[in-house]
Amino acid sequence: MARGTTTIYNAACEPYVRGESEAEPLSNIEAPRRAYERRARIEFDEAAASPYYSYYLNGKEHIVWFEDPKSISAKAELIRDTDLSGAGIWNGMKFFPALWLILNERFDIVKF
Repeated sequence: MARGTTTIYNAACEPYVRGESEAEPLSNIEAPRRAYERRARIEFDEAAASPYYSYYLNGKEHIVWFEDPKSISAKAELIRDTDLSGAGIWNGMKFFPALWLILNERFDIVKF
């Protein structure tokens, strides 16, 4: 079994309405910048091992979950602690230096 992650996240509008709700794609670097711009407080969900925040725009709540160095480290430890066979990264079109620094430090990287 392997663990996967992405490098693009979405500012999702709540509540979700099928066929109407839209989400704006954000990179790992853009996500915390958006929190700063919206004066949103970044929280950390220990169970998900991921940072997130919410803000209101035009009367609608937007929630953003993303990865940061702390969450990448936690997920790398999960891979090691549970003896998973590896990790997969999809949508790696947005470069996130911390992701590669942490993974290269802890694992042998194999490209498929």
